Amino acid sequence: VWGAPQPGHDPSHGSGKRRGAGGLVAAVAVAALVAGGVGGALGYWAADRNDNGSSGSSTTVSASDTPRDLKRPAGTVAGVAAKALPSVVTIDAQGGDGEGGTGTGFVYDK
Repeated sequence: VWGAPQPGHDPSHGSGKRRGAGGLVAAVAVAALVAGGVGGALGYWAADRNDNGSSGSSTTVSASDTPRDLKRPAGTVAGVAAKALPSVVTIDAQGGDGEGGTGTGFVYDK
């Protein structure tokens, strides 16, 4: 344990575990780069294939209808929501092939 090294053991060479760590890190980095490149290429191919160059797609953004006659104290949750609701929009996107989707968002204005 503590004492003179065993005969035939050269302490200047180390244990060998440390030399393999750099190679392992390099292999993981290369694998991550290759996986990212393949994933990016597949994503580009799928998006390009789905686009079909159709010009019949449309996106509609409309403001939500909110009643303005509700009076709520400004510090309550309802008051904060009433102030924020005029900036909430609904997004409806339709593709030329009939596919589409809906979602919501908000308008941020300084």
